[in-house]
Amino acid sequence: MSPGGDSSNNFTIHDIDIPACGTTITQECVAPAFVPGGVAAQNNGGYTFVHRNFALQLPDNYDPNSAYPVVLGGGGCGGGPVNNGNGFGLNETGAIEVGLSYINGCFADGGTACSGSVQNEPLCVNSPEVPYLRAALAAVEAKFCVDLAHVYLGGYSSGGWEAFTGGCAMADVLRGIVTEEGGMRNNRPACTGPIAALMVAGELDSTNPIGPLVMGMPYAPANMSVQDVNGTIQSLDSFGSAPGRDDILSRNGCVGTATATYDPNYPACVQYTGCPAAYPVVWCPLPGAGHNDSSYNNVNYSPGSVKGDPLMWNFLTKLPAVL
Repeated sequence: MSPGGDSSNNFTIHDIDIPACGTTITQECVAPAFVPGGVAAQNNGGYTFVHRNFALQLPDNYDPNSAYPVVLGGGGCGGGPVNNGNGFGLNETGAIEVGLSYINGCFADGGTACSGSVQNEPLCVNSPEVPYLRAALAAVEAKFCVDLAHVYLGGYSSGGWEAFTGGCAMADVLRGIVTEEGGMRNNRPACTGPIAALMVAGELDSTNPIGPLVMGMPYAPANMSVQDVNGTIQSLDSFGSAPGRDDILSRNGCVGTATATYDPNYPACVQYTGCPAAYPVVWCPLPGAGHNDSSYNNVNYSPGSVKGDPLMWNFLTKLPAVL
């Protein structure tokens, strides 16, 4: 156990305070709309967008004189601030694990989970999740020896939206992201550069559809009617996870859309061959899979479903160094 009480045997909760923005809104502070009293503010048991927490577990035999990768993970909707554990464990070895928490049952990324209403979704260009992620990472860096070249973010469902948002707004500090059944919203913070990414999505997922969704048109792959599509676009503030993938391809400077098999052990995954070696993009659309279902032909693509699944952690740890 470390002198501060953190351990390799369990997760320890850390509370953090995040500054509210003044007249200038940046990614380091919470915009006025999300501060207590603001139109999109949230509160759960005293936790707000300016007072949050995260859980942390150290790697085995942590050495304060050695630099370690950091993995931030976010789970799906369904509860309040974390009490223990990692929201999206990747079966990491030799890494500092950070379990992210949300306030009102979901991360403030997908649709109205951020704004509280469809009409307020434009406020989410100043997402309160980005200051939270930056503050959590800063807190970890201040206390532990961190390998700044190997900081990763992953998530499932709501946590997948968190990873898409962080991979956009925090590409300046994140080396790579992995997402499962998430998506990228339309009203989001400005992106800060390229990001390596591996994304898993179910072709029958109508909760967080692949898309692209088009207003006024049904989406046959997930059996969604016109009414379903229109409501989903509005409620999620998104046209699907495929547009999020395409945004990453563009930011990474990928040329063309040609793909090749990524790993024979995961036949549903393809890698875009026109991407820079430093910023690979892997896309895993699972035939027949809906939400909460990340397997295909008896192969698991989710580290959360079967302990020890190496797909996502292997992708992150094999990324080449970036000068």
